[in-house]
This record gives sequence, C-alpha cells and structure tokens, in this order.
Amino acid sequence: LAAERVEVLHCVPTVFRTLRAAGLTADSLPALRTVLLAGEPVRPADITWWRGLFGDAKDLVNLYGPSETTMTKVYRRLRAEDADAGTVPAGAPLPGVEIRVLAAGRPVTGGIGEIEIRTPFPLGGYLDGRPGGFAESHAYRTGDLGRLRADGALEVLGRRDQQVKINGVRVELGEVEDVLRRHPSIGDACAAAVAEGDADPALCAYVVADDTVTDEELRAHADAGLPPGSRPAVYVRLAAIPRTLNGKADRRALPLPSVARAVEADDRPREGAEAEIAALWCELLHLPAVGRRDSFTLLGGDSLAIARLLDRLRARFGTDVPLRVFAADPTVAALAAAVTAGSSR
Repeated sequence: LAAERVEVLHCVPTVFRTLRAAGLTADSLPALRTVLLAGEPVRPADITWWRGLFGDAKDLVNLYGPSETTMTKVYRRLRAEDADAGTVPAGAPLPGVEIRVLAAGRPVTGGIGEIEIRTPFPLGGYLDGRPGGFAESHAYRTGDLGRLRADGALEVLGRRDQQVKINGVRVELGEVEDVLRRHPSIGDACAAAVAEGDADPALCAYVVADDTVTDEELRAHADAGLPPGSRPAVYVRLAAIPRTLNGKADRRALPLPSVARAVEADDRPREGAEAEIAALWCELLHLPAVGRRDSFTLLGGDSLAIARLLDRLRARFGTDVPLRVFAADPTVAALAAAVTAGSSR
C-alpha cells in the first residue's frame, strides 16, 4: 500500500484487520485517503483502532449492497460514536434508493426484519431464469436481517437463512451473534445449532474472548440481551472463528463442543461418587467427558435436564439433593459431596 501509494483501499473487514499486524503509526500510508469496507460486519474495535491512529485524516466507510442491486446501495462514513454502538450501522441509502425492513411483510422501524432494497438500477435477473429475491422490477428482498434505527441508519444483523429451531423455538443466529459481539471482551463470535449423536440440537456460542472473562459473565451478558429461547446453552472458546475464502464464518468447520473442550488430567472426576455422577452428566448432556469442576448449567443443562439429573441422583444414591444446594454449586465435585453427606445421615 505504501510502495504503490494507494489512495483508496476497498476490501472486506477480515482483510482490513490484517493491517493491525503491520505496526502502523499515525505517519503510515501517507497517500491513503479512504478505506471502504464491505461484505461482512464492521466491528466497533475496527473503528476504535483506525481512528486511534488517524482520527479524521483517513475516512473509514462502511458499505452495503448485494450484487443483485448493482453493489453498494447503503453507506456510512464511520464516526467516533459508531465505535460505541452495539452494532456498527451500515448507514443511509444512496440518492434514489429506498431501504425498507419488512416484518411479516410490513415495513417496520426499530424492529428486526428482512431488508428490502428498492432501486432504479437492479440487475435484470439470473441467467437460469430464477426470480430469486426480486419481488418487483425495482425491489429486491436481500435475505439479510436488519433493523432501521430511529435516525434512519440501517443495521445489518445477519442472514435470514441463519434461522434455526431449538426446542421448538425459532432462533435468529445473527441476532445471537450481534448480542455476543457487544461484550467488550469478545473479539469475534459465531452461533450455531449443534447436534451431537442422537441428542437434539443445542444452541452453541463459539467465541474468541479474553481470558479475563468467565463463562458465567458471558452467559449473564447473553441473558440480559436475548429472550430465553435464544440464549446459548453451550459456550466454546476458540483462537479464531473458521472462515471461508471470502471471509464468511464457516459453520461447517466449527468443532463439536465435545471435541473443543477436552478435560484436563487434574480435573478428571475421582473414583466413586464423582465418577458415577460424571457418567450421569455425560449421558444427560451427550458429552464424552466432563471435569469435576465443570458447571452442569454452563455445559448446556437446562431445567428439564436438571430435573432428570436430580431424579437420577435420588434413584442411585437414595438421597435428595435440594435444588438450592444444586444451584449453589452445580459441579460434579459438589454433587458428590452432597450425596455422600446425605447417604451417611
């Protein structure tokens, strides 16, 4: 970029972030005037880093628009306040373009729906004759989920086809990821419906997070921003979210939770009650192994699984573990201590 005196850089955010390893300073890239980002979400951290180096001297611009609408139809010169937004806005429509967000076929403001772009310059259609997302000659349903803010700025929240069903509840993966990325300690996130063995699908959150944040804190953050049916049951930490060549999250390359979280040798359940309780957990949670200090709820145990576990403990050890005792420390080690104490009375 410096050698060729590039003035305008147009790329996806994933490529843009590789510049962070280049050791840039405020005097770097003197010819560069503008960076145009498109193709995937811009993160607040991208804005903070860029503006921290260059302030207003080099524009950082967010672009949005699918190929069917002849590319960019929404843009925003990103400002300092955009770094504090939960979701970085895609921006406002270009002249002659109308943006609508449709929920149940009706335009909404403030709510989540499918983004429709009305433009006098759409493509004529597809070579195989499919109508695709063309609702009318000048209206294109993008398949993207979005939200129009009160100030008219568009937020893009993911794909409509990222909708999954968990326990009979429809979940928008893009909405889950949007909430997770708002946590200051999460660098990247991907949500997926994962089924292991014969188990029903569970909502799993794959996160790239600081070591300083605990799973309990991540769960509390998600609980505060998502309805009960859309809250991840399992959290898996990764060094990086796997991506396709064009920078999109590659869900097919995500590891199974049971593979990603190996049990450390010093955390293996001890012989006796701990080993038996751990085996019950593995059966109920469809996991190959658990640690003695793992949390049943953080491994995905919902209220129904908790009821089954307490019933199985009663049948196996002949003692009741009160729900308040379980909730205070829902680990293999604590439950083993509770059933051992109850059996000795």
